[in-house]
Amino acid sequence: MRLDPGLAKWTAAGNINDGLAAADGILHLYVEAIAATLRARITAKVAALPWRPVLAVILVGEDPASHIYVAMKQRRGAELGASVEIVSRPASLGPDQLHAEVLRANHDPAVDAILIQRPL
Repeated sequence: MRLDPGLAKWTAAGNINDGLAAADGILHLYVEAIAATLRARITAKVAALPWRPVLAVILVGEDPASHIYVAMKQRRGAELGASVEIVSRPASLGPDQLHAEVLRANHDPAVDAILIQRPL
């Protein structure tokens, strides 16, 4: 129990909050362990491929959050053994121009996947 300094008495709510914080910490440890296991398995499977997988990212606009998100994808791709190629385009890119970029990436035999990052 935790002493409530404002009321100078013991409260049971302190135990509940402490328990929730402890459960959250334990859950975080489990999630991290599962994520590390999955990353190791994926890295091994990627290493066994006869080619290096390529993710083509079409990044539209200058949204800072989008740039952070794409940088995280690039970093994680490198950790897993994949290549992430980023094509940056202005926010003014129209639907037809975006479609042309997707077609270009789709016809590139080196590209295995395409991600369009465009904030709505």
